[in-house]
Amino acid sequence: MEKNRRLLSFGSTSLPLKCLLLVKFNVILFCIFSLQSFADINAQDNISLSLHNVEITKVFKAIEDQGKYRFVYKNEIIPANNHVSIEVKNATLEDVMEIVLQKTSLTFKKVNTNLVVISAVPSEDKSTAPFALSISGKVTNENGEPLIGATIEEKGTSNKTVTKTDGSFTITVATDKSVLVISYVGYTPKEMPASAMQNANLVVRLASTSQDMDNVIVVGYGRQKKESVVAAIT
Repeated sequence: MEKNRRLLSFGSTSLPLKCLLLVKFNVILFCIFSLQSFADINAQDNISLSLHNVEITKVFKAIEDQGKYRFVYKNEIIPANNHVSIEVKNATLEDVMEIVLQKTSLTFKKVNTNLVVISAVPSEDKSTAPFALSISGKVTNENGEPLIGATIEEKGTSNKTVTKTDGSFTITVATDKSVLVISYVGYTPKEMPASAMQNANLVVRLASTSQDMDNVIVVGYGRQKKESVVAAIT
């Protein structure tokens, strides 16, 4: 009877103990798997490369060959003549991508533990500020005399300025492909590409329209060249 009472007592106390041991065992397993996963992730970031003057796609392929990541991208967004050189050891993906993509309009995103998507940056995000080119110079007549109040306008825009008392001006245009129109009353306007106006000593000379009137005769409400008139005209 006493023996049966002891067995019953042992059975009633062993059940909570078994549950406690089972919980501890599960915790240990969870820690082991977590550490293993953490080690695998860290191992992926240990990228070592030694490449010189190669295409960007070859860098992606070299990383894939190491079993680190898999890259997804459209061929048309990859710059055709963009070559890179990279020398890294045990580097992270972020460090490698910063080197590889720094001279391109590309960006990357890690979708999961080993998938990397390469995409083009939208045009509005390529720069925090638009490209600007400042142009300074002086506007004179054919005799080198400054023209005060001459207009310098970026063609196709409302961006314009006028010359000062010494004929000098400064204007900022959007790009070196912009065209500037220089005009003054009584003078023939002149168009010049901004790329040709970056000389520090730039001088723009305008020709007087009176020169074009030397060989012109007014006829009624029109005009004709002298050589075109074959009869006497009063």
